[in-house]
Amino acid sequence: MIPVNWPDQTLQALQYLRSRPSLAGIVFTRTKQSGKPLQVVIDTEYQRLETPISRACTVLLESWCERENGTADTPESFRIMSLVLYELQRAPIELTSVVGFESPIGPRVVKDDSGFEYHEGSLIWVVTS
Repeated sequence: MIPVNWPDQTLQALQYLRSRPSLAGIVFTRTKQSGKPLQVVIDTEYQRLETPISRACTVLLESWCERENGTADTPESFRIMSLVLYELQRAPIELTSVVGFESPIGPRVVKDDSGFEYHEGSLIWVVTS
């Protein structure tokens, strides 16, 4: 087996999405922050080995959009999630550690414990060390 040091893909996704002009004005974070009307929460989970030096990594996303009156802006949340998934599919062109991806899942609407609607989505990056 070849020893491999896997990079922090959540950090890579955060930096990549923050650099995209089409996503200006959106807060990208690891945990949901109160008082931020437009935000996308990102986490990653390493999965199976694809080759001895590449591995699947699921990118997990939540898109939260809140109007000034405190209600969910579900259409805007959907639009943002769609844009984020699109940009993440482009990542293999610009990020050297991402060598491919599998079809995204979502956006799909879900509700938190208080009934606030937001969108979830995910896709799988194939990454190298």
